Amino acid sequence: MPQPYTHLGEHPLNLGGDARDLKWFDDNVLDYVYSSHCLEDFEDTESLLKEWLRVLKPKGRLVLLLPDQKRYEDYCRKVGAEPNPGHKIKEFGLLYIKQVLNKFPYAEILAEKDFLEEYNFYIVLQKKIPTHRSKLRKWIQKLGIERSEWYGKAS
Repeated sequence: MPQPYTHLGEHPLNLGGDARDLKWFDDNVLDYVYSSHCLEDFEDTESLLKEWLRVLKPKGRLVLLLPDQKRYEDYCRKVGAEPNPGHKIKEFGLLYIKQVLNKFPYAEILAEKDFLEEYNFYIVLQKKIPTHRSKLRKWIQKLGIERSEWYGKAS
């Protein structure tokens, strides 16, 4: 792994891997996933969002802090810096992310802000609870809840 990604200041990396494959986590187990300035470094935004949403529990939150590519490039020109060549998508921004999210009917946008500091934006999503009975049953089984507990009765 490249040196810049092995430490944050004095703090070593606790869990390293590939953001495209959160293999350590089963489906529907995390309360939240937070990502800052990562998603723009991948060509397949849809696959990453799908994977990050996969590990969220129903009502779990996905919090994304990201650069708007056009504003980022303008900022780099203004300060005389080279833009990050790792950014893969020229039109990357809030509108682009929302267009990709249209493919995920189970992701609801809770909050968004298109402009934050020089070139950033954020979006907060919540994984919806499935409304289709068979999907709901599968999720309940994965969570290990007994049928008698559905209504608050002891087994």
